[in-house]
Amino acid sequence: MRRKVLLLGMVGILVLCTCFDVRAQVPLNQELVDEEKLLFMEIPVVTVASKMEERVMDAPGIVKVWTAEDIRKMGIYTIDELAQITAGYGIEEADGLHGFEIRGFHGNAFDNQKVLILINGIPINTARNLKAWIEEGLPLYLAKRVEFLKGPSSALYGNGAVLGVVNIVTYSPQEGKELLESKISLGSPHEQKRFMGHCVMQKKNISGDVCFGFYGKNNSEETYGGNSTVRDSKKNQSLLATFDCTQDSPLSGLRFGVFSISQRGGLGTGWIGTTHQIDDYTFETLQPFLMYNKNLNHRLSLDTKLLFQRNDDIGLFYAGGSDAIKFGLIDHSYMGDIGLRYNNDRFNISSGIAYDRRWHTSENSHIYTY
Repeated sequence: MRRKVLLLGMVGILVLCTCFDVRAQVPLNQELVDEEKLLFMEIPVVTVASKMEERVMDAPGIVKVWTAEDIRKMGIYTIDELAQITAGYGIEEADGLHGFEIRGFHGNAFDNQKVLILINGIPINTARNLKAWIEEGLPLYLAKRVEFLKGPSSALYGNGAVLGVVNIVTYSPQEGKELLESKISLGSPHEQKRFMGHCVMQKKNISGDVCFGFYGKNNSEETYGGNSTVRDSKKNQSLLATFDCTQDSPLSGLRFGVFSISQRGGLGTGWIGTTHQIDDYTFETLQPFLMYNKNLNHRLSLDTKLLFQRNDDIGLFYAGGSDAIKFGLIDHSYMGDIGLRYNNDRFNISSGIAYDRRWHTSENSHIYTY
């Protein structure tokens, strides 16, 4: 009897020792695997924090990077959708429009003017009040990566970057390779339609990146108790075209293009509790631009940009009975920027001069009742 008890005890001790030995080896093996992944992991490179390429861990600011692969795996199409899953960023809704909320600070959804939106360093906020495009008017189909900089960045970017900066970096074409892709989606609710296309090409002296998109949602009606009825519809169109003179070109370093974005539709939720079927608000932005970048030597580089923007706001509101109010606001903007960057192994210095002029014109501007 004692022998059987002794034998069972020895077997139990052996099993326990074996289990402990296996459990001790799992974290060790896992640690080696994690170290190996860390060793070969690609560290993202960002430009939004210092206006120059640097590893995200070296950036003097809190930057979150989303790659094109991340965006497509999650089925995300717009900046506001991406902001909702980015730590420190959020979205608020007012008057049927979305605006940024950064660490509890509100940017006012209708104005949405405290975060600067860039495409390859070119600002695209509207001329009227620096409103940022973040919805279907600016699809992310052209994005190689999207950089979210959290915190005030006015020292580098001006008063439009009070709460942060979002920089969209597009694909760089490769010589001899062309890319043409498109996406079409149809579905509910309210018969939503989406079409996006993207074309990247490079020839001997010039390369191009063209992205176009359309988003439509049929008029829908929702009731929020009592007589509070809201109608919402959308039609968004965009064309983003950028062309670069390659190294083989005598104009190497020159970049030019045009951004055209429009959003039209009902005001949606939040507009004085009710909206009428004829209510409509249209934003249209047309922005040609010109950039020139050149490395003067291995440490000093020149960065210049010049852009013009025309922004149209057209509103139509039901005033009761047979009356309606319609108005149109046209705003123009010129912006020029000449900058020098000096970089060595220990520090970098950015300096330059920026010129920004925005004004409202009375051309075709009208307020009337009929």
